[in-house]
Amino acid sequence: MILVTYLNHEYASHLGLAGVVSGFLILVVLTTYYLRFPFGLVAAASAFLIINFFFVEPLYTWEVAELASWAALVGFLVTSIVISTLIRKLRHESEISDLARKRAEFSKTLAEEIAASNSIESLFATSCELIHKAFNKPVAIAQTKENAYSTLHQAGEMRSPASQSAIIWAANNGKMAGPGTDNWPEIEKWIIPFERLPSKSPVLLIGDADAEGENLAQDFRVITDQLSTAYHRLCNMERARQAELRAHEESIHNTLLASISHDMRTPLTGIIGATGTLLSQWNSTIPPEARELLESILSEAEHLAGSTENVLSLVHLEANEAKPIELDWQSPEEIVGILMTRYRARGLEHRVKPEILDNSSLIRGDATLLTQALMNLIENALAVQPESSPVIVRVHSEAGHLDISILDEGPGFPEEFHTESIGKFASYRDKRKRGFGLGLAIASAVARKHHAELQISARKPVGSCVSLCFPADMAKLPE
Repeated sequence: MILVTYLNHEYASHLGLAGVVSGFLILVVLTTYYLRFPFGLVAAASAFLIINFFFVEPLYTWEVAELASWAALVGFLVTSIVISTLIRKLRHESEISDLARKRAEFSKTLAEEIAASNSIESLFATSCELIHKAFNKPVAIAQTKENAYSTLHQAGEMRSPASQSAIIWAANNGKMAGPGTDNWPEIEKWIIPFERLPSKSPVLLIGDADAEGENLAQDFRVITDQLSTAYHRLCNMERARQAELRAHEESIHNTLLASISHDMRTPLTGIIGATGTLLSQWNSTIPPEARELLESILSEAEHLAGSTENVLSLVHLEANEAKPIELDWQSPEEIVGILMTRYRARGLEHRVKPEILDNSSLIRGDATLLTQALMNLIENALAVQPESSPVIVRVHSEAGHLDISILDEGPGFPEEFHTESIGKFASYRDKRKRGFGLGLAIASAVARKHHAELQISARKPVGSCVSLCFPADMAKLPE
């Protein structure tokens, strides 16, 4: 202002009043553009007074002698205000346009980086860095777990630690919290959950938040939705990859088991036949030590043959799980009778006690598969049952369904055990007992084939009850 006044004063005789006014008008325009609208108004008012004092007759007074001078002064002031207003509007629109351009560039960059991310860790790391760089605010992504949260990735330094209760509340309610919202407005951060509904998904934390930045908060809401979509895509990809890997491993596993078990069948059958023949032919002449060894060989071979049959059966059931089996009406009492015949042949009838509470109901099923499943459950129970009391095989119906239950008095299943976790080659009670750990897996597979349910419950004071429960559409119950 001083420089323009000096130059106009020095060359006033050459410029005239119009030139002086033009010089000050240019100054007002530049002031408004570079120093914003209020400074432009101050510059216009100051220039009005300076022109009046230094360049309008009579000079160096506040008086105005001619009407033309008044017109020039008022015209200058009005023109300055109008131009300043237009410049302010132009600048505001330019800033909005520039901001929109930057937001578009950021959204494009973020979308490209999100699409290129092949892991959740890289997604979070890249996103935090991009948001921090674009908005110049500290950014973090946190994951809630039970009643606490942990920071998965962070860019920039948060001035104060995040409110644990606010983060947990936002995640549990699926609502945004922070300045300008109705939720936790006193904190200095925006907390934006990935989900709009209650969940345990991550949350986005934005530091240095203020209540005036409502539009900015909505921008972060949109960004969080983008991250949520990418996060779930990567989660689904990882689940699909794990499922494919498990299926591939299971296929190799089953193929190997089937091959080994099939190759073991013939020599085991030969060993059992040869040992049985030796025992029957040399019954009176064989020495006691040799008899004991032959009986041990026969027992172990029969056990291994039974385990081999279990492996083959389980592989066959799982390979044809989607294929239905032929079902016919069967008597549970007859199936239990077949089981007792087998245990009598082994001299173990005192270890198994049938308890038929319903001898008139029928079930739709495959007698061979059901017998195999129940025999595996009985063998599991015998492995933990005390010698002094028998395992009970109970047939009973109630509440519109029929159950065949195996009851023992051994150690129960672990508290964390549930039927969904049943796997192959696993011992859930006594790991010292021999066996391949296939009993529950076979029983579960047979139950699925019969549209039945394998249920496991504890008995009091000790023991377990393992049941095959047949629903009303798979059973014919007495009216």
